[in-house]
Amino acid sequence: MVIIPFREQVLYTDAEFQPVLDASNEALFDFCQQHGILVIDTTAAVKEQIQGEAEPIFFRDSHLNERGNEVVAEILAQELNEMLPQQ
Repeated sequence: MVIIPFREQVLYTDAEFQPVLDASNEALFDFCQQHGILVIDTTAAVKEQIQGEAEPIFFRDSHLNERGNEVVAEILAQELNEMLPQQ
């Protein structure tokens, strides 16, 4: 399973209500781990990677735009590369 942050989690990283926004992702991550489901949470990596970027990663709604999909794809490629045995 791949957890991708929603727009508000990325836009309001310094807000005092950020822990509330992250709670559902954290609960899903914990559930997956408890039940042996492979899970990659891209939330922290997405927040870190887009800091300082001028280009938005979401459309006006909560869907990733082209740049957002590129960011998530790069993160997933790196995560999967670290998970898979090297030949």
